[in-house]
Formats: sequence, structure tokens, C-alpha cells
Amino acid sequence: MDSKVFELRAPATIMVIMATRLEVFNEAERYLLSRSGFGRNNNDFKKYIMLQCLDGGTSTASTDPYKHGIRELRIVHCYIYEMFDQLDDGQVLDIDFILGNTFEPKQPERIQTQRDLIEMGSEE
Repeated sequence: MDSKVFELRAPATIMVIMATRLEVFNEAERYLLSRSGFGRNNNDFKKYIMLQCLDGGTSTASTDPYKHGIRELRIVHCYIYEMFDQLDDGQVLDIDFILGNTFEPKQPERIQTQRDLIEMGSEE
């Protein structure tokens, strides 16, 4: 399996999500994914991206973008499916940018938090 963790940004929302492309590296994985209905080989398996919010274990994972109850998760799931190989682990996936409402994605929260702490320190 090939997993990447992303920062999903939407208006007034930050979510940590994990996307896993189904891909096998041994016979046991191949058998189990095949048994679960995802096809018979990596050509079949790679057609699926499993998406899950990392929120302390209360969310469910799905390979179907339309099973998510949150619109932003549906949008980002479809985007990840199309762009998985071009996306970097830890990257911000900004819904407004994906939809073409802005010209550049938001900065990662960790960068903005560091900037805010530096600015607060310089105000003293």
C-alpha cells in the first residue's frame, strides 16, 4: 500500500486526512484485496484510493468518494484520485484552490503557526 497524509483546508476548516492507494507487494496482500472485491492484481487495485480522516479513530475509510458525508471530502477524494502521483506527503489540499476560486493554495498550518509565534514574540 502507498499512503500519504495531507492537510485538507476549506473555509474555517482544517482536517488531517490519509489517502492510501491500494497496491500490493506480496501474495498475502494480493489474495486479501482480491478476496475483498478490489480485483485480481495491481492493475485492478491501483484504481482505488482509500481516504480516511485522521481524527483520533472516529471516522471511517472509504474508496468511494460519494460515501463521505462532507462535501469537501468528496471533492478532495476525487482530486487525490486524479493527482495521487503528483502530490507530496504533508501537502496542503486547499478546496478553494482545487475549485479554481483562488490562484494559490493556503500555506500549511504549521508554517502559519510558526509565523504567528514569531510575530507575537516581536510585539513584546
